[in-house]
Amino acid sequence: MKRSTRMLFAVLAATTVGMGAGVQAGMGDVTINGFGHQSYLKTDTNQYITSNSSDGSFDDFVLGLTFTAKVNDKIRVRSQIVNDLGGIRLDWGFGEYNFNDNFGFKVGKVKLPAGLQTETQDVKALQPFAFLPQPLYGSGVNSYTGAGLFAGTELENGFSGEVEVFVGKSTADQYTFAAPIEFTDFIGGRLMVTTPVPGLRFGGAFVSTKFTLALPEVTGIDMTTDPPSPIVAYIDREMDVRIPLGFVEYVGDRLFVRGEYAQFDLDYHKSPTYYVEAGYLITPVFQPVARYTHGEVNDITNDLLAMSNAARGITDDMTEIAFGLNVFLGSGMVVKAEYHAFDGSAELDQQTFDRNAVVDDKWNMMAAQVAFMF
Repeated sequence: MKRSTRMLFAVLAATTVGMGAGVQAGMGDVTINGFGHQSYLKTDTNQYITSNSSDGSFDDFVLGLTFTAKVNDKIRVRSQIVNDLGGIRLDWGFGEYNFNDNFGFKVGKVKLPAGLQTETQDVKALQPFAFLPQPLYGSGVNSYTGAGLFAGTELENGFSGEVEVFVGKSTADQYTFAAPIEFTDFIGGRLMVTTPVPGLRFGGAFVSTKFTLALPEVTGIDMTTDPPSPIVAYIDREMDVRIPLGFVEYVGDRLFVRGEYAQFDLDYHKSPTYYVEAGYLITPVFQPVARYTHGEVNDITNDLLAMSNAARGITDDMTEIAFGLNVFLGSGMVVKAEYHAFDGSAELDQQTFDRNAVVDDKWNMMAAQVAFMF
């Protein structure tokens, strides 16, 4: 067992014991839940999700625990600790105050309310595929540090609505980008509408933020070389980001269908991204699933970076068609086997495993995963 994993269990054991003592002392009720997964990924050419997927990789794994402490009828404290390839971290941890059953606020490092699956994206046992559609969920941003207001109400004719707005800052996963990226002026909100049709809901969200990205610029010509060569420096450039998105989902006893659409407006360059996925539980054990994803990247690159991407074979969009079979081993564990076919390589530029790697336009991936939750 790796040292980091042993440390995680030690920390969690100490935390659990401490919380148990707190419950006995009258501090309130504590609920502990856990989740995890272990994947095997094998791509035929390009590196994807992990840096060594073309060789076959077991590096996609997660073990996590969530804690909810009910201090009293109005106050709750929630946190999640995760161990993955990046080590042990506090994924999120925040306090929640409820003025009544329909209105309250949150403060701290809060789960991000945006798409259908942003708040549960680490819990693979709740998802039909080994990984979420990367054009929408590959940024590594699943929380914000700040404050949020939430409210819910019953509408007419059997409809109900939930709204949440927030303000703060966030940080991108350091394994998604070459280095951690700080998102400032991080504001947004989400509206979720539940319909009188059981299992059917829809809604929309909006996120606005800023970040600084270092882009290569030609600052001069080196005349000492033969032939003369450009002098390149990385210049910080502030980016404005606006992301409107909409979604709809139906989850029945056997059939589920969901879709999400987002438009990433980065420095006034727009790029649409969307996916549709569905599955049908043919028996209590077996569920075939399918997904179609299309994503485009913003054309924010300067001429030098554009030439580099063209030389590597990076395209400005990527389409994924995926098929899989889920095998449910009881209510808390699922085994997944799936095939993904890709056309394009836009997302590979976001996963900066190797800036010099030449990539293929058409490529495939096989994936297997065991995911659990309790």
